[in-house]
Amino acid sequence: GIVERRHYDVREAIMKSSEGDEARWFKCAHSVFWAERVTILKSCGLSPYFMVHGVEPLFPFDITEATFLVSIPDREAFSSTDLIAWRARQLQKRADDLAGMEEKILKARYRSAKEFEAIHRLKDFDFAVGSLVLVRNSRVEVELNRKTKPRYLGPMVVLR
Repeated sequence: GIVERRHYDVREAIMKSSEGDEARWFKCAHSVFWAERVTILKSCGLSPYFMVHGVEPLFPFDITEATFLVSIPDREAFSSTDLIAWRARQLQKRADDLAGMEEKILKARYRSAKEFEAIHRLKDFDFAVGSLVLVRNSRVEVELNRKTKPRYLGPMVVLR
C-alpha cells in the first residue's frame, strides 16, 4: 500500500547513499530519514516537516557551506528514491560535493541581490491628467477589523 511505497524509497535511498555497500547502511540511515522528512512531496507540494511545524527547515549548512547547490544529475525528473538519496548526500556533507561550493554560492548571492533590486525598486508613477487610479486605504491597515473594510478607494480621477 501507500506506506510500503515510502519504505521502498527509503530502503533504496539508503543503499544509494551507502554507495551499494550493505555493510555501511547504518552510517547513512539517519541522513536518509532526515532527508525524507524535509523533502517536498510531489503529491501535496509540502514537506512533512512543513506540515508539522508550519515552516521550512533552515539547515546550518545552507548558510555556511551551501550544500543545496550540490550539482544536480543531468536528468529531467527525479524519482522519489533518487531525490531522497541526493538529499541524504547533502546531509552527509561529502567532501567531494563541497569542492566548488564557495564560487557557486557567491554567484547565487549576487544574482539574488540583483533580482531583488530589480523587483523592489520604487516606481515613478507619472499618471496623466484625467487617468483613473485606485488609492490604497492605508488608514485601515492599523485597525483590528480591517478584513471587512475596503483595501482600496476609487476609482479616482487624477486632476494635476
